[in-house]
Amino acid sequence: MKFDDILSEIGDFGTYQKKKFVLLTVAWMLTPAVTAFSVFILGIPDHRCRIPGFANDTYNVQGTLHHNMIQMYIPLSNEDDKKYDQCHVYQIDQSNTVFDENNSHSINASLVKCSSWVYSNDVFDYTFVVKENLVCDNKYKVSVSKTVLFAGTLVGSFTFGLLSDLIGRRKTLLLAVLTLFGSCMTLAWSVNYTMFIIVRFFTGVGVVGMYITTFVIGMEWTGPSKRTFVGIFIATFTPGGVLLYILESYFIRTWNWIIIATAIPTGLYLIIWWFIPESPRWLCSKGRMAEAKALLQHAAMVNKTTFPDKMLDELTPDNRESGRVWLLFSDKTLACRTVIIFFNWMVVSMVFYGLSLNTGILYGDYYINFMLSVLVEYPANYAGKDLQPLTTTLALLGKLFSTAGFATIYIISAEVFPTVIRNAGMGSSSVWARVGGMISPYIADTADLVGGTTGKAVPLVIFGGACVLAALLTLILPETLNRQLPETIEDGKHFSRNIDKKKQAESKEQTRL
Repeated sequence: MKFDDILSEIGDFGTYQKKKFVLLTVAWMLTPAVTAFSVFILGIPDHRCRIPGFANDTYNVQGTLHHNMIQMYIPLSNEDDKKYDQCHVYQIDQSNTVFDENNSHSINASLVKCSSWVYSNDVFDYTFVVKENLVCDNKYKVSVSKTVLFAGTLVGSFTFGLLSDLIGRRKTLLLAVLTLFGSCMTLAWSVNYTMFIIVRFFTGVGVVGMYITTFVIGMEWTGPSKRTFVGIFIATFTPGGVLLYILESYFIRTWNWIIIATAIPTGLYLIIWWFIPESPRWLCSKGRMAEAKALLQHAAMVNKTTFPDKMLDELTPDNRESGRVWLLFSDKTLACRTVIIFFNWMVVSMVFYGLSLNTGILYGDYYINFMLSVLVEYPANYAGKDLQPLTTTLALLGKLFSTAGFATIYIISAEVFPTVIRNAGMGSSSVWARVGGMISPYIADTADLVGGTTGKAVPLVIFGGACVLAALLTLILPETLNRQLPETIEDGKHFSRNIDKKKQAESKEQTRL
């Protein structure tokens, strides 16, 4: 007797599950917005060196005199596009410096690196990059801060994954929400870069714990006939939360207030937490049958169905394997699937965040590009002659299909991993997703290393090649559509074999007919 048989009796996705699903959707909207912090609070505005001795220097030209001083002190980075150098300034000695025929650009003055900058406020008002001057020689710190975020999600994936299988989904969710809310509020008052990246690490820990735990709760309360629909439906809330975050960032535009505005709803989720039930599937795996029975009886009553007492009595609890994620490698077939799932998580995350959090590698308006990269997630969840628009379009298509991949790999992982280590397996998979997220900023930075139009294509080629390899490997994974979830490690080992036997039996039956 499998737990899915009980869910089929009380309702795969009845009124009770739908009501609880609404509570879980809030988490699925909040957590992606927190991850998307990096796009705007670490946005790098257009900038140039501050003119020496000009106390009221601004990025925008104030008048003719100001324009002449900019021409005099700031070199051009490229004569073709007439853009100013962002990191160097002329060291001018008025008695020895020779200027060009227009008396504007210095000819023999030496170039020196500047230590003070002025920033454009056309896109951002005040980002953390502006506060800490994370430009030029310090620009690498922006990528480091993004990597630290994903290092936090890596640790959080593994830690909360194990905790969830050991102490329960509900208690783990409470710890994740408290971690996320506390770290976000602290992050908003970071006084320097060191404090920022330390707190950002714990933000990553909390955000992944909150998302994965609520995802598993939702999937474990859903029966096999509705599980794929629910898994895909969950993914539709992710872009919704990010779109609200874009709107919020567009009007606020100051880094710490953006964080506070997003953190407050996370704190309010503590109220919602009281109404989220424990997973009865997990309770059964731990032998806590009375608690599971009470939850299932209430669900059956709300769904207006009959609770099958005898079916629950026939379930055999086995908590000896609970939390032992290494058992995923106890069988050759299971180990092969696990490695493929891990690799797919890494690639999908690398491409998803590489295109989401590094909007600068695309052409066009910053806010519009990020909004488009979010909007393409909606069709993804349901499965020109000018080179610059073509590049942006293809990149957005890549984001679309990476979103579809994210939605699918979440569902496949939840269905392939057995109940006793499902959250640990999801957490371990998410660890590899964070590895992909950690390296994505550096892949995006190859655009700056190569430079020009070719440079912008390099990260996209890397992302595309990795996707092709991951797609080919997925052909080895078993089909999970409308299948009962494996409960034990032994069930997981024979998951694909069962489907093969079923097909063989159906084939023999058709032959007889």
